[in-house]
Amino acid sequence: MNALVLAFLAAIAYGVYYIILKRNLNHQHIWSYYALFFTVMFALLVPFHENVVMPSSGYQWAVVLIETSLLALYFIFTSFAYQHLESSEVSPLGNLGLVFSVLAGIFLFGESLSFLQMLGVLLMMMGAFVLEVGVHVSRIKKVFASRRHRKFLYFILLALFFSVFSNITEKILLDPASLHSSLEPITPFSLNFITRGLLMVFFLARAFLKVDFTARVTHVVRSVGWWVLVAAIIYNFANIFYYAALANGKMSLVIPIAYLSSLFTTIIGGSLFHEHNLKQKVVGCAIMILATFLLVV
Repeated sequence: MNALVLAFLAAIAYGVYYIILKRNLNHQHIWSYYALFFTVMFALLVPFHENVVMPSSGYQWAVVLIETSLLALYFIFTSFAYQHLESSEVSPLGNLGLVFSVLAGIFLFGESLSFLQMLGVLLMMMGAFVLEVGVHVSRIKKVFASRRHRKFLYFILLALFFSVFSNITEKILLDPASLHSSLEPITPFSLNFITRGLLMVFFLARAFLKVDFTARVTHVVRSVGWWVLVAAIIYNFANIFYYAALANGKMSLVIPIAYLSSLFTTIIGGSLFHEHNLKQKVVGCAIMILATFLLVV
């Protein structure tokens, strides 16, 4: 299947997943939630373990461990942001990571950037500005006046940082030839299986150290148990589609299309949760979507 089609399928799945994530995280303990989520996610993959090809070198294992660490940090900071801010504000701001991912594709993997793609980078920045503060410059002070708002805005930016470096390590593992390496690539299913297994171990161990571990996990199961299962299924498909696209396509093309998931989390998610200033946010998101199309021309 074409890499861009796979990336688009990943975008749809990711969009639905983030809407469910917003619902699931309401009033939940993040560590306990992710301990359950990754356990369910990994359990769904175990029956297909025969399709897994383990890394064949210490170098590959080192990169896999780095990738897992980056993913863990990304999940932690993104979840705090989703828990305390509106989903239509968090997700499109994360699209700024697209700018840095495109630059990484140029300087690390030798991919080209056309004039329209440069224009897309500028529009992406403009879209993020409109999304956060609207079209009135005087509103900037209001945005940064709230200490609580700034704190979780910084969390989004940290998550963005970890996401960009995660994209880079994923490309290296899935397509080592892009760096002229003779190493064997890791298959998309194998990368999803290994990293999610390691994330399960990490979050289970961390949650176990918290007070009332059993009670908290039980609370998560009773409140959003079935939704955790649905989210795990969708997220597995999203990851495999995305990894397959990244393994066979250019990073500077695949990631912008995958980031179209913000369309779903902003418009659909915003409507479901009755968020404020949704019209402004949709305008900002629309500019960012336009930027995305320019980046893939």
